[in-house]
Order: sequence, then C-alpha cells, then structure tokens
Amino acid sequence: MSVTPHPSPDISKQEKSVDKPLFFSKECRTNNRPATIIGADRRRIFSSPKLPEEDNEKQISPREHESSLSPSETTPRKMQWGGSKRKNRATVQLEPQPETRRILLGSRSALHDIDDVGRRSFLKQRKVEDVEIESPSPVTTPQRELDFTIETQNTFFNPIAPKRWIESEHEPSREYIASNMVLYNDITSYFTDKEMWLKTNMLNNLPYYATAKRIKVLMCTWNVNQCVFNIDEVNKWTQGVDDEPDIIVCGLQELEMKIDAIITGKKYSEKSIMWENLILASINRGPKMYKKLGYYQLCGVVQYVFFNTEMEGKITEVGYEDTRVGAMSGKLANKGGVAYRMKIYDSTVCFVVSHLAAHQHFWEKRNQDWNEIAKMRITYYSDIKKEKMKVNLLDHDIVFWEGDLNYRVEMTDFDVRKNLKAKKMNKLIKHDQLLQSIQRKEVFSNFSEAPITFDPTFKIVIGSGEYVDNRIPSWCDRILWKTENRHHVEVVKYTSHELYQSDHKPVSCVLNADLQEVDKDKKRIVETYLKRVAEKYERIKVPKVIVEPNILTVEGVELFKSYTVKTTIRNVGKFTVKYSVKDSVDGVYQNDWLSIQSCDGVIDIFEGKDVVVVTVQIYIQLQYAWMYQDRNMLLKKVVFQFGDDKSLEVPMTVIVKTPPCIFGMRLESLNRLPRPIVGQPNKSVLYNKLPFWVPKEIYRLTDYIIKNYQMNCFVETMPKVYSEDQLRNLVYALNTESNFDKGPIQLFCDGLLTFLSALHHPLSFYDMTDNNNLTEADIFKTIRFVIPDEYRHLFCYIVSFIKKLKILGEEPDTLVTRFAPHMFRCYKGVKIAPFIKFLKNIFNTEI
Repeated sequence: MSVTPHPSPDISKQEKSVDKPLFFSKECRTNNRPATIIGADRRRIFSSPKLPEEDNEKQISPREHESSLSPSETTPRKMQWGGSKRKNRATVQLEPQPETRRILLGSRSALHDIDDVGRRSFLKQRKVEDVEIESPSPVTTPQRELDFTIETQNTFFNPIAPKRWIESEHEPSREYIASNMVLYNDITSYFTDKEMWLKTNMLNNLPYYATAKRIKVLMCTWNVNQCVFNIDEVNKWTQGVDDEPDIIVCGLQELEMKIDAIITGKKYSEKSIMWENLILASINRGPKMYKKLGYYQLCGVVQYVFFNTEMEGKITEVGYEDTRVGAMSGKLANKGGVAYRMKIYDSTVCFVVSHLAAHQHFWEKRNQDWNEIAKMRITYYSDIKKEKMKVNLLDHDIVFWEGDLNYRVEMTDFDVRKNLKAKKMNKLIKHDQLLQSIQRKEVFSNFSEAPITFDPTFKIVIGSGEYVDNRIPSWCDRILWKTENRHHVEVVKYTSHELYQSDHKPVSCVLNADLQEVDKDKKRIVETYLKRVAEKYERIKVPKVIVEPNILTVEGVELFKSYTVKTTIRNVGKFTVKYSVKDSVDGVYQNDWLSIQSCDGVIDIFEGKDVVVVTVQIYIQLQYAWMYQDRNMLLKKVVFQFGDDKSLEVPMTVIVKTPPCIFGMRLESLNRLPRPIVGQPNKSVLYNKLPFWVPKEIYRLTDYIIKNYQMNCFVETMPKVYSEDQLRNLVYALNTESNFDKGPIQLFCDGLLTFLSALHHPLSFYDMTDNNNLTEADIFKTIRFVIPDEYRHLFCYIVSFIKKLKILGEEPDTLVTRFAPHMFRCYKGVKIAPFIKFLKNIFNTEI
C-alpha cells in the first residue's frame, strides 16, 4: 500500500518583512565564531586583510558581531604576511581559545579541525610552507559577488547604464564608453551571455526590489537500523529545537528494509507513522508550535518536514519526488533518495535525504548514486502559471542535503583508531572520501559543509558507542547545502549526538538561511529598464568599419614565388566588433592561389587596439598554374563579415597581374605562336606551317630529355635536386627560346610535367575528376571521339614519348604514376586510380 505525502493546511498567506542592517559575508558561523564553509570553490578560512605595505604584521579585529561574544571568544589572531604574491605564505599565530578552528593544508585544499591544545603542535609538525593562505591583491582582485542577507541595506535603483540614456533617448559616444570601464564591461557581459547578463543585473539590484527574510532551519539525520526509539532518545536528537527553528527536516535511513519494501519501494509503513508521532511530540515540547508540512517515504529512506505555525501562509508550491539507486542497476529501493521542495517567500528551497552505497570499496558507486539522485526532476503546482511543472533538484535557490552518505575514511583501520586516540582529527578528515570527491568535482559541486568537530558516526556497537572491530570508523552521516542567486546560509551548530540505539550516531545541524521576498512592482521596474538598456546596447553594437585599401593590386607575380600584401580594418563604431573572412575554416581562408591566416578576431575601441592589419598571401603553385595567363590577370574577391551575426559584409578585391609566360596559355595559342612569347624572335630558327602539331616548347623539352636521358630520371626525389631559381631559369629559357642552362636531368623532367599541368585546359580537355563512376572505357571514348583534335594530337605525342622512355629503361609504373596526375589534372590519390589504369593499358595499344 502506498500513500502520497501529507501536505499541511492552506499556507498561502504572506507577511511583511522587516529591514535589517548591512552585512556582506559568505561565511558560516559555528558557536558565534567565523568558520569557513567548504565546497567546490574551496574558500579559505582567513579573509584577505588590506594591509599597508609598510606594516607587514596586522592584527585582524573580530567581526561586527564580536559585541555578542565573550572576552575569550574575541581574542585577536595575528597573521604575518610574506610578500605580495597571490598566494602568500603565512605564519599563523593563534591565541588559545576554547573553540575549534580550521587550517587549510597546502595545495590539497583539505580542511582539518584542530583543538586549541593541538593547534601549536600541529603547526610545529608541519613546515610553514604547508600552511597556505590565499590572499588576493586588494587592488587587482575584483570583489566577489555578495550574498543578499538580512543585513544588506535597501538602496535606490542605481543601474550601470545611466538613466538619462533611457529617459532622454541619449546616445552615448564612443569616447564615453571607452572611458567608463564599468559600463564597457557591462556591455561586454551582455553580448557574451545575454541571459547571464540579465540574471546578474537583476541580482545586483536585489537591494532595491527585495527584502531578505531570515529563517532558521533544523536538519536531523539518523540511520535507525529498522528501529523505533523512545521519546527521550528522540528529544536528544532534536535538541536543536531549543534554537526555535522555523523549518525542521528529519531524515531517516533503513527504516523499512524487508524484501517486499525493497522491491516495491514502499511509500507507507506503520513505523513511519510511529516516527512521525514521536518527532511531532518531540519538537512541540518548547514554546513554539510546529505542524507537519508532509512526509515522503521510499522504502527505508523517509523525510519529514515540519514548519513553525508562524510560517503559515509563507510556504507555497510544494512538490516531492524520489529516485532509486539500489541493487539491480537501481531497480531496487534498498538505496535511494527523496526530495521535498517548496517556495518560501519568493525563494525556492529543496530538502533531500539520501542513503548511498555502503562498504569501503564502493566509493565510486557512491559518487554514481549521488549523481543519479541529483538528476531528479520534481513535480509541483505553480501558483503563477496555474499548472503542474517540473524543476531540476539542483536548480533551487537553496538545496539542503542530508543522510547516510556512507563515505568512509580512506585509511587503514589501525591508522584511523590511532589518530582518533591521539585526537588528530585533521589527519582523518584529510582522507575523508567525500571531501576528496568534492575536491575532484565528482559530487556535490558548489555544496558546502560546516567544520566537522565531532567523532566519526559509524560503525558503533549498539548500546555501548564503541567502534566495531575491523570496521573503519568514518563520518558516514553528513549535512551539506548549496546556494544560488545570492542566497545566504550560515551555520549555528553542526554536531552528532551520543546516542547508541543504532550502529550510526545521529547528526543534526542548525542553520540560518536568508531568503528573499520580492516587491513585484519594483522588480517590474528593473526588468523594464533592463529591457530598454538591452535595446540600447544592441544599437551601440551596430558595427561600423573602414577597410583600406579595399583593392589590392600586385604586379609582376611569378610562378612558385610567394608575395604578401596588407590591408587595414579600422573600427569606427561605438563598441568592439567581431570580424571574420567569409568561407574561412578554423580561422584560415584559402581560395586557389590566395590565402589569409588569422581570419577572425575582435577589434576594440581603445586607442591602439581599434585597428587590425590583415595579411594576404599570394602563391601560384602547380595546381593553379593553368590560371596564370588568363588575360594576364588573376582576380579574387574576399568578403569580410562584421558583427556577432555577421550582418555587415565589406568586400575587398585582390588583383594579381602576371608577366607574359607560356605557362597558363591555351594549347590553341601555343600551337599558333611562331615566336618567343618574350623578347625578339630568333631569325635563325625556321618553323613549319602553323598550327604546330605540338607546341615547340614541349618539343624542346622532350628532345632534351631523350638526348640527355639518365636512368630513373622520372623517379620523384625529395628534396628536389634543383632549386626554385633553376626552375624559373628554365621557364625563362622557354619563354625567350634561349639556350637551356646546365642542370640535372630531373629539372627538365619536372619542367615537362609542370608544363602539362599548366596548360589552360588539361590534356584530356575536360575535367573528368568529378565522375565517381569513371571507367577506362569512358576515358578512352573521351580521348578518341570527344576532345578537340589538337589535344588528341598532343595526348598521342606524350604517350609516344612515354613509350620511348620505357624502351630506354624507365619503369612503366613510375612513368604512369608521374604522368597521370599532370595529363588529367587530378592530384587526389583516391580519384587518380582509373587514369593510372588507363595509361597502363595504353602501353599495349598502338597509337
């Protein structure tokens, strides 16, 4: 049988708040003394005092609350600061005090409790370098966001963006924005993350539209080992009721552990009703009266929530949920968690009770269990939207988490007991599995826990309180919390209770939580203003740039030679502007012979940072040589894009003018050129009738190679046996029809291949590389029947030349693999295969 939790009667009324003095702090307090909260952010115990440079030793005065402390509690502590680095080594001098303090050890960020007797011996045992206090520079370190507490003073609405902007439609100047770093940073924040900007600005104005409301919370957890105890024992467990809390949450583990309960996830039991009556009687023994908000049960895990009758009308939107993480991959309910969420005033609060995997070696399973429970989505009825909604467990303003978390001390049983006997609690806490998991950010991200000042809570002999033999004493039972949206929690008391009715000692924690009550009219004013500010920021961000020059002309560009030209982009707008080059990939733009590195970035408005120089590189390599003589000019248009949405586009034209050259010319023109393309004709040379059967330059190269043939001259060598200057001299000799300079035969072989690649149309005339289903028959038909006669003549001439090289002793495979890419202009290894196969078959065919 299962029943739903029992909510309290109507609690929808509201009560007015009372303003209280200012107090900015994110410390918890134990016994009215400052005590550092631990968590994923690893806050330090000592704040950073602003010490004068000439005074290296500063006495730190107690906080504003010292008036309520006894003389012994307000004894000052001294700190000797060494140097001005971000992490200052400190010699800590502590006067004896009747309380527990915490010291942060080295880089491990583990927190250890030491009493006033062991404090000095502890510091003597460790080197001074091991005691590390993080002391940011008071000048350069930005002030962290402050919690909104009952002591935060209400203020007038004072936004970052001046009100005159909105009221008078004033347009700020570029100079004003550049000189106002607070405003500049706010605009930057807006365009970095608009949702976070709105949230941060709303939180910054909390003192205007909200009032902090402090409630006191009593958290109690106990693994009861399937037992029900008497009222006297429960009274000791709930002794925190003497602090008159407003909310009391009691969590039980292992209440019901029978087989049927584990399988069904039992939601109701007689024991849970007995415990409810016991707790209700116990907490109502004082002057304040408490009612049940509800309870929720999942097998052995039970959570009871009670509220002070003075809170009636302030709690709304109650919801609850559970998650199983037990055996059979979480199907059974022997382990799991239950959550109760609510809205108190205008703050969302969630209470969680969980029981995680047991045993020393299941550390990782405990982490997995926690993460699974933390994914819980809780259903509740929204008073605003008038419908059921779901919310993530961790998305509440405050999350309180308690239970038998089962994390152990990662030491041997002998070492744990030895340190317990010697009261060396710090050594034990340093090896606590939970703290180590938090440090590694595996669980409880951004959660905090008060200093542990009590002995391990598990595993004890029932009735005596002694620790069970061969079970490592550990702090299995814990209470932690997390805050968001400037909410504030501080600890009043965190303790265990010497009750031995179970194999776990119970734990309780009294905390103060500062919640928020919102004036909806004032909040609407802030929201409306920020909406108009966002519109203003959008207009400010409109990009305005000047690209100069926007036409780049480069004269006399030669093949295989690199050239660079530069253009300047100037930001003349009111705010920073992002720029990029259209069609760039990973910040690099490549378009044939033109490339640009560092194609994206940000141009600021500050002097010296409002200009960016863009370098354009020009390099005509082999695969683009066929473009070289296209009207003696190459042209590319580059488009710069500006703004977050790239809405502004500014074109830039790059013009490359090339000198006359046979490379890049059409075959038809070469066959009709009876003179050198550069210089005066050689009258001693007589040509046949035009058009030529093959270009005279190709004939010169093939003739030279045959006459000066060397074995393996077409074998590709890396690095090249000739220089780029020698290749340029060869091109010059072909352009001018002058005699060839002496050089290695590989120079002329590569020169021939380059010439074939540099024809304006490939030797096959058509680009066949886009056909993924190309066959040898397709290539043969194209060569024989489709391409123009002049291209077929040259193709046959080159094939005859290749056959001649084979006769001279050149390897056929070498010849085919070297010639195929240049003849068909196919440089991709995957697509070259059919062309190579075609040429191999040509060797056995008469041309």
